[in-house]
Amino acid sequence: MKKKNIMTAICMILPALITILAISGTVHGRNKEKEGNTEQYCYTARQEYMQEIRDYLEEKGYGDSGITINYVTDEDGAVEYTVTIHHRKIDKLDEEEKTHLAEACKGLKGQVDPYMFSIVFL
Repeated sequence: MKKKNIMTAICMILPALITILAISGTVHGRNKEKEGNTEQYCYTARQEYMQEIRDYLEEKGYGDSGITINYVTDEDGAVEYTVTIHHRKIDKLDEEEKTHLAEACKGLKGQVDPYMFSIVFL
């Protein structure tokens, strides 16, 4: 009789355990997929923003500027981007002109809100 009760318990618990594992695997897979989509979206947005900056700078006479975008993600998920721009003519601008140029670059449409952006000229 005891052996029969143990087998019955196993037959009841095993399907429940399999179901729980299957559900958690599905949820985990969807979360991974969502993270991948978010990363792809952010990558695409960064590339578009960089292209907008490149187009703007070319329009202002700073074609062939070196532009890089670096970012840091905090533990709480907040992202801060640093855009570094290098061009010989920009190096010769005074601080007020650089500040104006940086503000213009920050205001371009491609910026991904609500993230923090800072513009640095080398």
